[in-house]
Amino acid sequence: MGIIYTVSLATADARAWLLEQGIECSDRASRWPTGNELKYAVECFRGIQVQYNDNGVGYCWQALLSNGEAGTEEVWAALNVEKHQGYDQTNDFWFDKGTTELNVAIALVLSAKTGPLVLLADCGGPPLVVDYPNTTQQTLDEWVDVSKPLWIQLYRDVQRSCGFAA
Repeated sequence: MGIIYTVSLATADARAWLLEQGIECSDRASRWPTGNELKYAVECFRGIQVQYNDNGVGYCWQALLSNGEAGTEEVWAALNVEKHQGYDQTNDFWFDKGTTELNVAIALVLSAKTGPLVLLADCGGPPLVVDYPNTTQQTLDEWVDVSKPLWIQLYRDVQRSCGFAA
């Protein structure tokens, strides 16, 4: 069994709840990404292949990511949209299991465009607010080992895709 990662917007209610948990969140506006932004985010990681299950507007849409490299640590993600609104419209999404580092990295890329996003793992633990470039490595270290080579590579791809030197 894997972890399901729910993604939420940083609404006023969510920010109040986060504050009660002792978690800071920037005042930037928060919105869902467009379908095009979702595609950009999942396609920006070097060595990661993406397969789409696109059933059309109003139906399920999914991006399946995998490094597919034998002999290396398996890295994968399943990003899901229940009712795809189209590539130019906003879409709420969640991660169905997958490698935590890749899920967090995808959310970071998206947050550069959408504003803060809140990740919640169904196994419990504190939520993670991702808001690139405002999220610190110290904050990320609560969910991922920021000294791990996998994370370092993914974070460089995040920086590159968001227009920062990597």
